[in-house]
Amino acid sequence: MANLTGHHLLPRSRKRRLKEALEMSEREFRKFQKEINEQKYIEAMLHNCWHTLFSNYLPWEAIEQIRLWAARDLSRFEIHLNIKLRRAWDNVFGAKVSPKKAIERIIKDWWPAWERVSVENVVKLGLLRP
Repeated sequence: MANLTGHHLLPRSRKRRLKEALEMSEREFRKFQKEINEQKYIEAMLHNCWHTLFSNYLPWEAIEQIRLWAARDLSRFEIHLNIKLRRAWDNVFGAKVSPKKAIERIIKDWWPAWERVSVENVVKLGLLRP
């Protein structure tokens, strides 16, 4: 059986920054904190690879990082990923996965399911480019 570990979809260390970014009142934020502890249980190796690539970035920050690495059309990497990052990428997304497909996978599999942090709201708040 795989060694599973809990991955916080929104890291605990980033909650205050999230509160500011989402322009929440203190009361709204306290309520939101009760819901924010959602975890995705994944293989420990995959979890470590995610953090190798993106540290404790929020999902939209991970997408922006991929955009920085990629060509404008997101079909390929514009920069060379070092061997450590390349191995982590291959483990998280797959060896032949384009930056565009990786972004789609983050939105599908790694994005929290709360309306307040929907893709549309995050774009509207200017946290993610459309």
